[in-house]
Amino acid sequence: MMMVERVDTGEVLCHVGIERGRFWIDGQEAVVTLSGDFMTHPDHRGRRIADQMAGVFYPLWTAGDATLAFPSEASLHISTRTIPATAGLGTMPQWLWWSSGDAVREDRPSLPRPAAAAVAAACRTALASARSSRRQLADVADLDPDGALGREFDHLDEEFANTARCVRRRSARHVAWRWLQHPDRDWTLTTARDGRGDLVGFVVFGTIGERGRVVDLAAIDATTQTCLLAHAVRALTGTAVERVSLELLDPRPWSARSVRRIGMWCRGEGPNVMIGGAKLAFRDAVHDRGSWYLTIGDSDHV
Repeated sequence: MMMVERVDTGEVLCHVGIERGRFWIDGQEAVVTLSGDFMTHPDHRGRRIADQMAGVFYPLWTAGDATLAFPSEASLHISTRTIPATAGLGTMPQWLWWSSGDAVREDRPSLPRPAAAAVAAACRTALASARSSRRQLADVADLDPDGALGREFDHLDEEFANTARCVRRRSARHVAWRWLQHPDRDWTLTTARDGRGDLVGFVVFGTIGERGRVVDLAAIDATTQTCLLAHAVRALTGTAVERVSLELLDPRPWSARSVRRIGMWCRGEGPNVMIGGAKLAFRDAVHDRGSWYLTIGDSDHV
């Protein structure tokens, strides 16, 4: 994090937070700068502080092989002006599952009640028919990066490099730090194994307020993805949650079909996705929306 102060008064004008993330880009490990929260003190808003400080922040944003940002609509114009060589990749698709017509109408208030009830019934029917028994599922409360399970996660991470041209490394160390050691949230991590006992995927889910969130997902194949998502939604609805969301940008041709199989509808939009400051060797890959595999857990929104 960088904080900017006035030298005469010591007053904080703004701060910016970044993270150095390890990604696979075309099978090579790359360092991607994740541009996080930028905040201007209320007394100084409207004075284009971000534009004035762009030169100060520039070394932070260009230290890696590329810069990835997930700006809100309010800060989209700031990111476009301040992140070098920015390319917009659109928004991250949002998938939704509802258990009741009232939950549907919270997102689609103009939808007539009978239609909303029918949508919720379709969600419940699809989830009920989705099978989780094709994979061995287990919750993980502790993940030692140097232990046997940690080594399996690292192997899965290397396999997952083939998922897309651009995908975040989900090593054991990263998964443990990001989800199991989270100071503010209690996330559930569930793994999936195939008939041979090999680790073939995992899902991370929990609640924020009264809504369920699937925040990270890594599955080698469609069967694993469907099983993990069905398990996550069932677990969340078992806690009286009536709405579950999944933000997922996945270029694999079978992915959308596997999500629909559990009754999720692609009816929302997640955060904006922007890329900038890419080194020449990676520019072709990172500037193509179809290259990326992203979940909301790759952003600073959870």
